[in-house]
Amino acid sequence: MTKNERTQSVEDIFIEETCALAQKIKKNSVPSPTLLSLIIAHKDTAAMISKNEVALLCFALQSVFRALLDEKIVHSENLTSLITLIAEKMEAVAKNGEENEKDVLPFLIFSDKAAAGEIFDISELLPAVKKNQKMEKNDFDFSPNQTVSIPLKKMNTILIDFEELLARTYKISSEISKIDSSSIQNKIASDVEFVRNGIFSLHKTMTQSVKDESFLKNHQNTHGFFVFVGKKKYFIAGNCIVDIMHQVKKEYVIEQNQRYLLRVEKNENGEDVHQKIPVYALSSLFQGHEKTKKAAFDTVLIAEYQNQKVGIIAEKVENFSMVVKKELPPSFVNFKKLEGLVFDEKYTMIPMLSVPFILKQFRSLRGYDVKKFEANTRVRTKRILLADDSETTRQILKTILRSADYEVECAQDGIIALEKLKKQHFDALVTDSDMPRMNGEILADNVRRLLDKKNFPIIALSSAPIHKTDAFISKENFERGELLQKIREMTND
Repeated sequence: MTKNERTQSVEDIFIEETCALAQKIKKNSVPSPTLLSLIIAHKDTAAMISKNEVALLCFALQSVFRALLDEKIVHSENLTSLITLIAEKMEAVAKNGEENEKDVLPFLIFSDKAAAGEIFDISELLPAVKKNQKMEKNDFDFSPNQTVSIPLKKMNTILIDFEELLARTYKISSEISKIDSSSIQNKIASDVEFVRNGIFSLHKTMTQSVKDESFLKNHQNTHGFFVFVGKKKYFIAGNCIVDIMHQVKKEYVIEQNQRYLLRVEKNENGEDVHQKIPVYALSSLFQGHEKTKKAAFDTVLIAEYQNQKVGIIAEKVENFSMVVKKELPPSFVNFKKLEGLVFDEKYTMIPMLSVPFILKQFRSLRGYDVKKFEANTRVRTKRILLADDSETTRQILKTILRSADYEVECAQDGIIALEKLKKQHFDALVTDSDMPRMNGEILADNVRRLLDKKNFPIIALSSAPIHKTDAFISKENFERGELLQKIREMTND
């Protein structure tokens, strides 16, 4: 299958799904949580493949459905008619494939009114669309080939203002989480998303009217994900990302030091196709970043380029974002890992990674090199020894410490604990006082005297303090957070 044929098939599937969703919406005039979930999912799909008109119409439906389900507004004939008209428009836009976001704006305005509980006359909607079309064709008396000239300097100022507003919407979104009321959070988040989509659409419409390619290099609309390597933030464009997965570390398939992720997909005939996708850590390409703690699972972005799929492990992935891409400064031209710059919610300039280049770099790395790079960017896991004669206590403490990413060894008395300390490396000892054969006090004395571990962290988790230990936690008032805090302080974790 050629690239064009594959693109066409994706287009056809999207049109079919849009039409099917539109029909379902028209048949079910009373909104349901299931239907709302389908609309939100289709909105995200439309945004990812740059079908902005369908995405905006889905957002309009989402606003009305959410308001109805939250009982902020009451269902009426007007609302039913509005929902039907939006669904019909969505179906028409998908089939026609026309890029005219001005035709969509009246539907967004009316859906915003409906979601806010304002009274509106649905009969005004169609005349509003006709009026908009008439203004374009007649009121200004523009011929099809006529153009309006705007100085590039003025256009640049307008676009920069739009880009700053877009960045501010992400800043507002990050502040919304601090609001106590979830219902207010949802309402404001919905409004901010509406404003963001409007700004992005206007920005796109204006850039489409500019023919100067060198000018457009600093005002390109794109979408994707902010990712982290250590504490450093990067942006990856979404056009190459086909999926995001959370993979348990122990479930990778290892062959010749190379990790693979097993994945099942449906082919065009609906048959299961088993895939073995090579996986690489993004940190393996960036040296000098701060080390990070190991997590129980990896966040893996599945990228596809030139018919090949590769998994990219990022330490953190933020939500899907619409951004404006800027050209790299001349001093960065030879830095092939980057293809541009974008702004995040704090209006901080973030490097945009070149997916084709980093995939090429991954393929050139041998398994040994990957392991070596990853070892240098990961913190060594701290090892804790537990000494307690109660099996129940040992199991509880082991569970607590392992959930905090510590390696744990156990001993049921002081003699076994002392033998383990002689033969293995540990970063701290947590001990009870009353144990058979050797109690906690004698164990602590032997650790200090016989093993010469004068500065070795020893924590007494017992009914009473133990001589020669560094900290005491009462078993009677034991709290999980207190134990973890003591260990972190004493092991510089």
